[in-house]
Amino acid sequence: MTIRTQAITTLIALFGLSANAADPFDFEGQWCGKWDGVYNTCLTVSKQPQGFTAFYEWEEQLGAALQKKSLKGVRVNDNTLNFEGKFLIINLKDPNIATAVGMFKSHSRIAPMVRVTE
Repeated sequence: MTIRTQAITTLIALFGLSANAADPFDFEGQWCGKWDGVYNTCLTVSKQPQGFTAFYEWEEQLGAALQKKSLKGVRVNDNTLNFEGKFLIINLKDPNIATAVGMFKSHSRIAPMVRVTE
């Protein structure tokens, strides 16, 4: 098991609360936060027949225009989606709060996220 896989497994174990508690539609909506409390980011999640898609927006530099990209997502477990290395982990005690974990080339980032639209 790689260090990256171990980190993901640990995060999923920390945030996973109860099996079958989240409906796949619970993920839908726009989720916004800040990578490391600094850089703005949003994921607008939609359910598709073959999984999920997200319109991903992020700030490369403070105050700069947001970068934009469409991502395909798969469900990892009841409260976690993986969008090409950007994980959205819903807090099952409050389904409008989540944590995003971004696995990037040079390092990983964490962003507390709030659902701003459903």
